[in-house]
Amino acid sequence: MPSRDKLLSEFGRNVSRFRDQAGLSQDKLAEKADLDRTYLRGIERVVRNPSIKTVLRIAKALGIKTTEFILEDQNIESARVCKFHAVSQPA
Repeated sequence: MPSRDKLLSEFGRNVSRFRDQAGLSQDKLAEKADLDRTYLRGIERVVRNPSIKTVLRIAKALGIKTTEFILEDQNIESARVCKFHAVSQPA
């Protein structure tokens, strides 16, 4: 998968996760972010490539920093790598 697609997939997955954590439906988040609900669904399904402006609007509607959309998965992946190295190192 090209890195751009991976980034969009990660972003869409995180929008969905943060939306669920906030207890918002797709329709409610779309309303709060002033987006069409079908556009937000497309972002979560990775068929839309949102602009920076749209990313900012979604983050504001969710009450999070824009970096949380990407850094969350990177921190999880870093933890996996660190754990793997700790386990695979000879004693």
